[in-house]
Amino acid sequence: MKSTVRFPVWFDPMADGNTPMCAALGLARELLDGWTQAHAGSHPPIIFNITDGQATDGDPSASLQGVRSVATQDGPALMFNMFLADGSGGRVTYPASGAIVPAGPLRSLVDGSSVLPEAMRKRAGQILETTLPEGARGVVLNARLMDVIKLLDIGSRPSNA
Repeated sequence: MKSTVRFPVWFDPMADGNTPMCAALGLARELLDGWTQAHAGSHPPIIFNITDGQATDGDPSASLQGVRSVATQDGPALMFNMFLADGSGGRVTYPASGAIVPAGPLRSLVDGSSVLPEAMRKRAGQILETTLPEGARGVVLNARLMDVIKLLDIGSRPSNA
C-alpha cells in the first residue's frame, strides 16, 4: 500500500566551498529566538547540525552554546551535531564527555551537543542496541549513513513512541 506523507521543509540544504558554521548557527539562533518567543509553551526546539567540514569561520563553541541557550517554558533547545566522514576514521558516538576527543574543532562539536534527556537516552539505547552512559551527548563524529538515520530518529521521535 502506497501512501503520501507531507512534512515541512524549513531549509533546503546547500553546499558551496567553506563551512561557515558559526554564521549558520548564529542565523539559527536568531530564528529560534523569534520562534520560541511566539511558541513559549511548546516543546523546546531540536536542532540538527550535520556537517562534512570543520568550521572555517572560527571556533563554533560560543555559537553552539548560544543555540543551546534558547528555551521554551519546557526547557532548553536540544542541539545535535554530526560530523560526516567516509567511514575510515574512528567513530565517536554519544560520548558523555568531550575528553575522549583531542582538543580542537571536533571536541567543540562534542562539548556543544546537548546531554540527552533520560527518556531520549533510553530510547537511543534501544535504537542503537546498547546502553548509553549517563550524560551521553547527542553527537556522532566520523559518521556513516546509518548513523545519520539513527541520530535523526533518536532526536525526532516523540517520547511516547
